[in-house]
Amino acid sequence: MNLKAKLAEEFSIDLGSTKKILGYRISREKRLLKISQVKYVEVLKRFNMSDAKPVNIMLGGHFKLSKHRF
Repeated sequence: MNLKAKLAEEFSIDLGSTKKILGYRISREKRLLKISQVKYVEVLKRFNMSDAKPVNIMLGGHFKLSKHRF
């Protein structure tokens, strides 16, 4: 059972689709899912880490993407 379903059992709220999580902005345009890290960059600036080098992180092999909408 997913988190939204569990919360819906306890509370009468409609959570809708996720738009923000942990400072990341999430949007859907046509068939694309976009994730913005603007707020994360602001945190880096605040802690004088603007010159930090980027690192690519591979998605775990056990994580599968799907076209299915929840």
